[in-house]
Amino acid sequence: TAEYTVSLTNDADSNSQEYELIVDFPPFTVDISRGYSGTLYAGTPLTLTCDITLDDLVDIPVIVTNQWTRNMMNITESTITVNLTETDTNHYTATLEFYPLSATYDNGEYQCTILVTADTADTYTTNITNETSTDVVVEDLPDPEVVT
Repeated sequence: TAEYTVSLTNDADSNSQEYELIVDFPPFTVDISRGYSGTLYAGTPLTLTCDITLDDLVDIPVIVTNQWTRNMMNITESTITVNLTETDTNHYTATLEFYPLSATYDNGEYQCTILVTADTADTYTTNITNETSTDVVVEDLPDPEVVT
């Protein structure tokens, strides 16, 4: 926020009023995709990708951060890798890479939450967040068929 004072003066009187100006970031899109659309099996890799596109009106330096959660809990497993990359102006990609998938631990709803903040302290903007989610269901590998 920024504070501005408007002052009016004439021969008869003078007056001033303070106003607070808040600049909101325009909304942005967040889409999630899976690296594989078929049945997910334990022991195989998977990548979830969260694509973030900021509005072209955002022309100041920003900091984009993301948080992945599974069933509303922060992800901390060592078999999962998290990356956030700026791929183009106002476009970012957050990935969540599993290797290997576990039928025991990796089932659930995965949510990608994005936070955008101004990169400078003297910019009078509000922070903005957006999120999207997808369900992941991992099955155990089927027992091999024995052909006799």
